[in-house]
Amino acid sequence: MNPLLTRYQELQKTPTFANRSIAEKFPHQFLVFEPGERWMYSPGLDWAGLAVERVTSMKLGEYMKRYIFDVVSAKDATFHPELREDLQARKARNWEREGQTLKEQMKPVYAENTLDDFGGGGLFATVNDLLKIYQGILTEKLLRPETIKEMFQPHLENIGGLDKPEEYSLSTRNAI
Repeated sequence: MNPLLTRYQELQKTPTFANRSIAEKFPHQFLVFEPGERWMYSPGLDWAGLAVERVTSMKLGEYMKRYIFDVVSAKDATFHPELREDLQARKARNWEREGQTLKEQMKPVYAENTLDDFGGGGLFATVNDLLKIYQGILTEKLLRPETIKEMFQPHLENIGGLDKPEEYSLSTRNAI
């Protein structure tokens, strides 16, 4: 994680995801470096999801349901598992080692009850649904052949950032 951004966010008292919109969660993001110069986790895909919403006049989850999930019969993929009682009992839980035993963490691993559909890391799905989506990509149900070919081309070999494991994290707040 970029130390200057970390300090900036500490001073800004960056809010949690719960009951927040993307604009509320990431109100003062700025470029740490120019696009194509380096790679770093960021809320860029969250903002891209908002762009999809503005262009389509649909929530990102509705758009993805219509054009991805329904096409491949992915029934459990959602940005809002709190609205699906059937998913609550099947949700993965967070465990922590305590001596020779494991203790369940009551703090959730990922935020729920968000106002927006966070495209960068807010999707909840089962393994079966993810496999259906991957199969839909590879069998050209979801994308054109030329798009699939482009997906599997190397795109990051000439930029920095991949050699610094400290910049890999679950954090989506590092840079845009």
